[in-house]
This record gives sequence, C-alpha cells and structure tokens, in this order.
Amino acid sequence: MTPPTAEDIEAGRQARAELAQIQDNPEVWAEAKWWGFRVFLNHEAVNVAAEIYPRIGTLVGQFLPSPIGTLVRLYYKAHSMVMKRVDQDRGIVLTSPWIAIAALVPTPIGWPSSDTSLWWTVFEEEHGWSQDKEFPKHASEANPALAAFEGKLRASRGRLG
Repeated sequence: MTPPTAEDIEAGRQARAELAQIQDNPEVWAEAKWWGFRVFLNHEAVNVAAEIYPRIGTLVGQFLPSPIGTLVRLYYKAHSMVMKRVDQDRGIVLTSPWIAIAALVPTPIGWPSSDTSLWWTVFEEEHGWSQDKEFPKHASEANPALAAFEGKLRASRGRLG
C-alpha cells in the first residue's frame, strides 16, 4: 500500500474545515490502527450524518441495477437509523478493519470502558459510600458487570460505586 498523497492530506484538511462551518458544531476525527481505522463523530455530527446518509444511498443507488440499487438505498437508510440509536447523546465511533473498510460498525463513544482496574468502597449507614479506592497492581480480565440473581444484585469484576 502507498501512503496518502499530499492531495489526499489536503482534501482531509479541507473536509475538516467544511465540517467546522456547519451549524451545531459537528466534530469528526479519525485514527488509523494496525488492524483498521476508527471514525469518531460527536452527537451533532451523528445528527448531520443521519440526515445525509439516506441521501447518499439514494444518489449511489440511482446508478446501480435493480435490485442492487434498492439494497444500497436500504443499507444506507438502516445504517443511519442504527447510528442514531447507538448515539445515546454522546457520539459514536465507526470502526472498520482494513479487510472490510466499508463495515463502519457504530458503537457509542466510551464503550466498552478500557478501565479494568479493581476498586473497593465501604458503605456506612451514617455516611453513605466512601470514596472509591483502587487496588494497586490488580486488574480484571473484563469490564465490570452487574446481574440480578434470586432477588439480589451481584457484581462481577471491575469498578463499583
């Protein structure tokens, strides 16, 4: 693979400048990893993307034979709906591996948490919960989880508070 050209880099700068001119301050940024890339959209950018995604599908779909054009339109419409649902007013991350660059799988920004530290706290009836304290040099294998079992709330790994 060849690195991006100077024209590609300038086009990226121009796209960021154009995004900055849109009302509601949409923010979009990207990062490359060895396994693929991620595109970050704040909540405002998700709203803008959800508005134009179906239109992109319609524009592209008009040049494709049936039923492929219909499938493309439906895909873009469904993807815009999924992005809005995943957003949770925080923004989303669109993730794609290099072998499937169009995948753009949406997840909420900040999910899953990368903090696998173990924490402890104490509850005292007259004072409530104490400040969280981290166990030094200890971590869990996965993110924290809570479950209800036999009418009781059970915690599994990670931070409680």
